[in-house]
Amino acid sequence: LATVVFNSQRYRTRWKHWQDTETMCARSGALLYTLEIAFGARDFAITDPTNPRHFRARTWDQFWFKENGINWLVARMPQEAQWIGYIDADSQPVRHDWANETIHKLQEYAAVQMWSQYHCLDSRFNLSSSSHSFMNSYKQGWPTVPPKGASGYPYEYPTPGKPKWPGPPGLAWAWRKDAWTAVGGLLDICILGSADWYMANGLIDRLDNHVVSPKFHKD
Repeated sequence: LATVVFNSQRYRTRWKHWQDTETMCARSGALLYTLEIAFGARDFAITDPTNPRHFRARTWDQFWFKENGINWLVARMPQEAQWIGYIDADSQPVRHDWANETIHKLQEYAAVQMWSQYHCLDSRFNLSSSSHSFMNSYKQGWPTVPPKGASGYPYEYPTPGKPKWPGPPGLAWAWRKDAWTAVGGLLDICILGSADWYMANGLIDRLDNHVVSPKFHKD
């Protein structure tokens, strides 16, 4: 499992979330590879230089590095690794057997979004929002684009009588190694974010003008 931590705004919760993710992976048997990207000349906050699954990088740019960092981590995983996953470090699966269940699902599918619905909690652990995942929405036959005139955010939980939205395309995915290799890893040129939106739509063969705007530069 790969995760990237870039905390140029110095949110203490971001480092705490990563510590929780490390504990979660240790309990499940998943091997967590972490790339910590320090901003400017700041010290590294969470990674241990003696840990072979901890890596460090430094930047002076506040771009979106996640997909590029995940590709970098996967390239440094053992050659025999067959099940590749990545997770946002502020995500916590409810199932205790999430890692084992993901491997079972990868026997059926080349790639899986590792969750079906999320419930977002605020700093006091109160529920602030909920949504189905992008792939769960797709499997249900719901629209894969937001209602007309709406942007992709916020993602709304399906409510009777209201238009259904596509669910969030990110948070956690897993791939069979052969599928990862076949697509060449993650799309890592979206320096302002949203790469998971384009990749998820690409997996369902829906890269039309609503997803990739004609206004975008060809590069």
